[in-house]
Amino acid sequence: MIEWISLLISLFTLWIVVRHFYIGKRDKRIEDFVREFFRIFDRERIALKNLIPAGILNLENHKEIKLALEKIEKRIGFHPLRNWNRRIEEIGYFDFFTFVVSSNNILNKNSIDGLINDCKQKKEEL
Repeated sequence: MIEWISLLISLFTLWIVVRHFYIGKRDKRIEDFVREFFRIFDRERIALKNLIPAGILNLENHKEIKLALEKIEKRIGFHPLRNWNRRIEEIGYFDFFTFVVSSNNILNKNSIDGLINDCKQKKEEL
């Protein structure tokens, strides 16, 4: 019985260490992206077009991108995707930005509606 308890404690400890390591890596990716975003944003004062050059696809999934965008929103006072955020979140942030980059399009206020529609259509076809 004590052997089983020791084994469970060891496995739980290992899980905590692995989880802590993963969260640390995730937080670093998010912080690196946010730092690069503001490095560019401070010069140009344009949020939307700076997301891809700042390395948004260095983030690994929808949740990481959402956390990063929330950090940016807190600092600049508005969501970088503005009124398009809800539509893009429905698609999935990671899927949307992957689509934009893979289709060699430029993300700006003039192209975003078309990109959202094209990405939605592509996802529906799959």
